[in-house]
Amino acid sequence: MADRAGPSRNLYFLAARNNPGGPVLGIIDGATDTFLQSLPTVPNGHSVAVDPVSGEVFVPFGGVAGNTVCPNGCIAVFSPSATSVPEPTSLSLMLAGFVGLVGLAKRRYGRSGAGSPTPLSRRLLGSDAAGPV
Repeated sequence: MADRAGPSRNLYFLAARNNPGGPVLGIIDGATDTFLQSLPTVPNGHSVAVDPVSGEVFVPFGGVAGNTVCPNGCIAVFSPSATSVPEPTSLSLMLAGFVGLVGLAKRRYGRSGAGSPTPLSRRLLGSDAAGPV
């Protein structure tokens, strides 16, 4: 099975489980139809998937005899480089989450006055009346 790593990279990846030298992940240059590289995998590795954004290649490693990498099975991740896609820092993720929570709180309390329960929360408290609970 083959998968493509996005039009900008023009690379094709294939899981060659019947390769005479042993199972490999094959990499082919789509522009020149040149075989670039083979990376060893495990017996019966028959699938491959590529994230077109990061270029990471995913190959399932089954829990089969001959799998010394992860005997119980796993998904191997191959990356074109260690810095292919920068990961967001923890601080920026925390800041984005906090901004989202503040926005939700403003939206929740902004409609019906600060601190007053909405009709839904009144119903949950056991009163369908429009007045205070």
